[in-house]
Order: sequence, then C-alpha cells, then structure tokens
Amino acid sequence: MVKKTPVLIIGAGPYGLSLGHFLHARQTPFLLVGKTMELWRNHTFDSMKLRSDYATSILHDPYRRYSFERFARVWGTSLHRWRGRLPVTVFRQYIDWCERQFPFRPEEQYVMSLQQAGPRFRARLQNGDEVVADRVVVATGIAHHLHLPPELSVHPRVIHSYHSTSIQALQNCRVLVVGAGQSAAESLAVLQNQGNQVEWYARTPPVFYSEPLNLPKPLFDLILRLPGMLHRLPPRWVHTGLNRFSATTITPDFRTALTGMKRHTLCPPVNDFDVVVAATGYRYRLEDQSYLHSSLRRKIRTYSGLPLVNQYFASSVPGLHFLGAMTEPFFGPSMKFMIGSGYAARVLSHALA
Repeated sequence: MVKKTPVLIIGAGPYGLSLGHFLHARQTPFLLVGKTMELWRNHTFDSMKLRSDYATSILHDPYRRYSFERFARVWGTSLHRWRGRLPVTVFRQYIDWCERQFPFRPEEQYVMSLQQAGPRFRARLQNGDEVVADRVVVATGIAHHLHLPPELSVHPRVIHSYHSTSIQALQNCRVLVVGAGQSAAESLAVLQNQGNQVEWYARTPPVFYSEPLNLPKPLFDLILRLPGMLHRLPPRWVHTGLNRFSATTITPDFRTALTGMKRHTLCPPVNDFDVVVAATGYRYRLEDQSYLHSSLRRKIRTYSGLPLVNQYFASSVPGLHFLGAMTEPFFGPSMKFMIGSGYAARVLSHALA
C-alpha cells in the first residue's frame, strides 16, 4: 500500500507530536510515524523521577490543552503534589491522558528506510507500506545514538542503560555499572534494590547538581529559553562552549547512597562480572540514522557529524528537516529536552504551512 502526504514526520516523541499539533492547527496535512513517547513508556525506570518538573515537561500545542493544571483538575489533585522533579509513573499517566485527546493518530510503527524519489521522498514502513512525501521531518530522539565504548562491547552480556526494562529484570547477578551521570546513579539504585552485587566504574568523580548540565541555574534557564538567539552564533562557539563549561551531573538525592559506594577509577576486568551496564550516554551522529539511504545521507551537509540546519531546521537537502538533539550545536541544549519542542514546533510549522 502506498500513501501520499505533503509532510511525513518520523518520530512520535515530544518534537514529532508537538509539530503534529501545530501543523494540525494550521490545517496542514501530515502523517506522523513512530511509537508514541516510547522513551518514557519503555525506557525509563519505573521507580525513578524525571530530571524536569511539570512546568518543563508538557507536550506543546497551540491551545495549551495539555497543561499540568488541566491534568491535575481531571485527576482531582493539586499541582503542589508534584512540586520538584516529576515521578515517571505520574508522567506516564500524563502521556496517556494527552494521547486520549490527540486530534490525530500516529502510525504506531517504525520507518525502515527513507530515500529520495525525484523531488519527493519515499519511506518504507515496518509493515511494508510505503509513504511518498513532499517534505520530511526527522524527529527520532535518542534510540539511534546509544554510545557503547569498545572496551565494553567485548562482554557477552552488556546492556546500555537505555534498556531499562532489561536492567530492572536482573536479580542475584554480579553487575558492573559504567558511567558518571544520572543514568549510572539510577541503574546502581535499581540494581541494588533487586538484590544484585553491584560495582561502579567512573573515571571522574560524580557532580551532584539539580540541573542536567553543570551550569549556574540562571544561566542554564536562560540558555534553554533562547534557542533562536543561539542559532545566530557560529555553531563552533555553541558546541565548544557547552563542551568546555558543562559536565554531566547527578541529582543531589543520590549523594548519600553514592558517597559511600566504592568507585573504580580504572576499569576492572569486565569478564569478572555477569552483566555490564553501560550508562555511557549518547553520541549524536547523522551516520547512526541507519534507515536513511546512503545516497540521501551523502547529500546532507554536516557540521561535526551532525546535519547542518538553518533557522527553520532545514537541511541542505530541500524538503528535509531535522528536530531534536541532533540540532543542539545550532540551537543550544534546549533541543535535548522537552522544553525545546515548543519553539521547534512553532518555527517549523510556520515554514511548512
């Protein structure tokens, strides 16, 4: 079966869904393909909290129909109950509540390939259907960009922290957790609670701080809210500044548990462990978007391995746009978080209308 659409959105996370709502409000036809909010439904620990509060965790749409104020009223509770970081279980309930109100329905499957077809694009879906689109927006999130250091990949049972369900299932194992950020701290806590014998390897000491990046909170908040201004700066300045003046952090509620835990500063022999959990983060590169046909990837101009985009998130290939973390060097760190999806959806929906 072949479907035709003016706009194909690949990815049903906050960026794809927010864009869909803004396009729907403009009466611009589109097709959205992806698993709705899959990261939070299937790849976060049940017992943990988000790094963000409710004010920065909303799904954006032009009518503010998904505000946490409305959600709290529906559930007959007070927003004060959710002050601070938002529990994952509450956020999942919020996602379900939002989804019941969607004015459109995503195609709950993956795009397996995307290539150019003359002036248009042709995508093949997981169920074998094909989609021909005039324009394509890639908003695929983190799943393609798991970073696994080569020294860990030799272990027969290594699990990236993205695969939280597999980690939660471990019991009575000897486990090495590798990493110095929030995912490492959460993995350590979950594994210990499951009765595992856990050791920790991190080359650098943990930085305990409430924000995801080790920047002064007022500066971090300002940067999150100024993506358009950051785009006016040379990408090298934004990229270099973030790498030099920020570091990954762990929320202070883990300080007591981790301070008393022995931390290896040199990697112990990985084969001494039943399982290795790689809480080693994500590295964003265009080449990891494996469903993009090689002939299409070669046409995309890049900066530091990422697609170079203009102020409307357009790449060098006419009609092909990118949203989310791969645009961080051009718009700043807000593109790695939900808070950036509102700006991106407003700007790109205007360009696509």
